[in-house]
Amino acid sequence: MDQHSQNQRRRYYRLHYPEAERPTVWFKGLHYEVAEVSEGGLMILLGDGCAVRLGQPFVGVVRFQDGETNSIVGVVLRIDENKMAVKLSKGISLRRMMAEQIRLRKKYPMFFESNVGESEAEPA
Repeated sequence: MDQHSQNQRRRYYRLHYPEAERPTVWFKGLHYEVAEVSEGGLMILLGDGCAVRLGQPFVGVVRFQDGETNSIVGVVLRIDENKMAVKLSKGISLRRMMAEQIRLRKKYPMFFESNVGESEAEPA
């Protein structure tokens, strides 16, 4: 990977969620769990029957544990066995990201200690 690619990949901080705290995203009439969030992307856990393809436009609504919602727009960047990465053109605000990080670090300090090194800044 060249230096430019590494810089692009590390542009945003990724917030990993403990399973019990995962937001959900409403997409194509179904809710999916969101494993990671950044200002520039999401890592969404796929269930059975979710037909997506690379490059597909993505429009959805993220619902956080406190009930707040956030409309998102992007494109499917990567699909793995049971998850997809969505690159956002309209995403999560920095303010919301910071509030989520503070809330989760207070509630789950041990979760973040065990994920040291995994939370490098890069798109979800």
